[in-house]
Amino acid sequence: MAKRNHPTIKAVRAQFGAAIDRMLARSAAERIPFDGGPQPGEVVRFGIVARHNQSLVTQVIGHTWRATLPGQLVRAQTADAVPGEVLTVRISRRWHISGTTRYDGEVLDRRLDLPAFGLQPLTLEDYGPWDPRSSGWLEDGAPDDPWAEGILADGVRPSFELQEARIEPPLGESAEDYDPIIEAFEHQLAGRTAVARTLLNDTLAKDLRCIDAHVSLGNLAFDRQPQRALAHHQAGVAVAELSLPAGFDGVLSWSAIENRGFLRALQGLGLSQWRLGRPAEAQAVFARIYRLNPDDNQGVRFLLDRLARGLTWKQASSA
Repeated sequence: MAKRNHPTIKAVRAQFGAAIDRMLARSAAERIPFDGGPQPGEVVRFGIVARHNQSLVTQVIGHTWRATLPGQLVRAQTADAVPGEVLTVRISRRWHISGTTRYDGEVLDRRLDLPAFGLQPLTLEDYGPWDPRSSGWLEDGAPDDPWAEGILADGVRPSFELQEARIEPPLGESAEDYDPIIEAFEHQLAGRTAVARTLLNDTLAKDLRCIDAHVSLGNLAFDRQPQRALAHHQAGVAVAELSLPAGFDGVLSWSAIENRGFLRALQGLGLSQWRLGRPAEAQAVFARIYRLNPDDNQGVRFLLDRLARGLTWKQASSA
């Protein structure tokens, strides 16, 4: 029998040492002390960073600690809760399983609250001026819709690219080759929806700022759980808004590739609102997309036209 040459610990450390050190440091920072942390009777805010089956992986707000809220609590009180939301819980029970701390209790409040996680804003990079008269926007003449009038009247505006979060790859994979969003989509196409959903949640557990992970989870939920899809897209939009200055009125062009996550999140939000019978809100979201990306690669001006004609989601879908 041929002898196998296994890598030595020293060789593994030489190749992956920095990644292993980061992983161990993160694990230590996230672990709640066995004799410390939140206790039964306390009211604590738990920020959701991932959802696995019915359990919620959370961050204790104000700390780096991670804790799990189990299925019985989730099913009874937070069935549509998504990463990015914060739950205020009166703790009734605490226990430890396999190195993780779990809590049960009564949910007193639930809300989307990205700032509570203490996230670092995404980088907004200058992409040069956007001029409707020289951008190709008027190539086929002025767009024949009322929403374009204000865009044309405002003339030149600054444009930007909103940099996406960089997700740390698993050991053995390079950052350049690793794209969990594409990998999740491939699983979805192959019918492995549960695997795709797990991968997307794992991605958000690493970095809650990954807008495309929120969008992809929203898309997976859209057909059967439109309310949960709405929540996922709202979370993706909130990540971007955390990174944009107040009153932002610049252009986020589709041609700047990393803007696409935010633009997709907005479109998913508008479609979810429309489907749930909230057409005025959907119209406002689609008008915002059009102003952010006047080239309208997503075709929102056609959705705006259908909404202006009073079509319901069902009518528009079957047209």
